[in-house]
Amino acid sequence: MSKKEVIKSSWVIHISHQLSLIQQQIWNVLLAYAYDNLLIQKIHHIDVRVLFSYVGKTRNISHLKNALEELCVIERYNLINKTKIDPLKQKFSLLASAAIEDGLCKYSYSPQLIPYLANPPSYAKINLLMQKEFTSKYSLIIYELCIDYAGVERTKTFTLSEFKNYLGIAENEYKEFKHLNYKIIKKAISEINKKSDLLIAVKFDASHENLLLWFTINKKSRTAIDVKKMIDKVRGQTKQKELCACPFKQLKGYGVSARKVNEIHEFFNAYEVQHTINEMKRDFKKICDPAAWLTAMFNKKKEEKPVKKFKAAQQCTMLEDQKLRRKHLDYLECRLKEECEQLTETRKNELVVPFEQWIAKQDVKVTFFLGREKLHQMFLEEVLLTREERNFEEWLKRT
Repeated sequence: MSKKEVIKSSWVIHISHQLSLIQQQIWNVLLAYAYDNLLIQKIHHIDVRVLFSYVGKTRNISHLKNALEELCVIERYNLINKTKIDPLKQKFSLLASAAIEDGLCKYSYSPQLIPYLANPPSYAKINLLMQKEFTSKYSLIIYELCIDYAGVERTKTFTLSEFKNYLGIAENEYKEFKHLNYKIIKKAISEINKKSDLLIAVKFDASHENLLLWFTINKKSRTAIDVKKMIDKVRGQTKQKELCACPFKQLKGYGVSARKVNEIHEFFNAYEVQHTINEMKRDFKKICDPAAWLTAMFNKKKEEKPVKKFKAAQQCTMLEDQKLRRKHLDYLECRLKEECEQLTETRKNELVVPFEQWIAKQDVKVTFFLGREKLHQMFLEEVLLTREERNFEEWLKRT
């Protein structure tokens, strides 16, 4: 799959939707592959196998043919004018023609629609790989709506009737708003927030005669797709010893921005930060985005805490504690090196199986984040060093 996104004109995002999920996905893929040649080529084509690779698990050629035929027949019209230029006021077909021949899908657009697709003054970039993950057509409709308004962080305001028309829901369906909200809106929001690069929420205003609603939009700081890249970057730039030594560096390691770390430093000491990190580790299996969880938790604690900076004495205590913890890590590193040098080949071989058994018991997310080398070091510390040496408080008493 060579195309990862499509430049989609706002005029064909904000249409009267009555398309199935597969029809929406297919149309986006067809536009992506035709976009560069819209003005110079009348007939476009794409390999059917490539087309199938973008639309989930569907592999039924008859289903695909029916979907394409309907895209040629069903007429749509623009619902939202985002620019001063008059949008398409008349109805238009999304495809002028479409047919499958010799393993290729050949298709074309109507001449009246091409100028609005090729040089749109307002458009959104739709991720084709992301849209494939949606299981509800309403999720994709609302996702495209929010992507187009992501720059202003909220959509236009809809009346309930306008919103149902936008989603392609008949007036006699979901007469009670609570059913629409539960079965359509909440499920779509949940899927978008889980599977896409956006975090959205619906807002209501019931003070008017007609209920008004709109969506607020925030882009995720890091999507699930980018988590591995983020972790690799952290591993490459931050030494593990430094990462573990200071709670504030641990925050950066989990993806919290430098600006937010500085803000946290003003309101919380090292003990409080470490305590919050430990809270996160206990529920690590349930947390998809550690950076977002930590940011939200510190925001909550900040509201509950009087706003003041630490006194000089507190800051000195905190720095002293950090120095001692770094010193403890250096001590552990030296002791482990001494013990490893004394290990015989036989003993090393004996530890291979116990290590694999030990690592299998660890949480998958933890093993992914720390890496095998760090985990091996932690295992050797447990096996070769005493509990008094490993425990910071016990080691501090001895020194």
